Amino acid sequence: MNEQQMSIDAEELEEQVRESDEARLLGRSRRPPAPHPEPPPADDVNYPMHYRMHPSGVECIQIVEHMSFNIGSAVQYLWRAGLKPGDVEREYRKAIWHIEREIQRVCNVK
Repeated sequence: MNEQQMSIDAEELEEQVRESDEARLLGRSRRPPAPHPEPPPADDVNYPMHYRMHPSGVECIQIVEHMSFNIGSAVQYLWRAGLKPGDVEREYRKAIWHIEREIQRVCNVK
């Protein structure tokens, strides 16, 4: 293989990597998405239904475990609002409380 062929091969490889990265970032990966594992049976302690009812099949904990405590708690309250028996407004107010607490923590507001 001569130097010109090596240069062309390197350029082709770089283009393939760029296309692959762009597709992945835009959600158009050539790889099929991984199948969702079969959810375990409903359990009020370990797998409450109000955290598992999202149409995507994603459980709330799979998202919020990557967030700070206050933001994760706010997302949980928003996620389950209207799905868990009780007052929807109360769930929204709890979410607001956690968001305001996070603002105080991050901005050092007393």
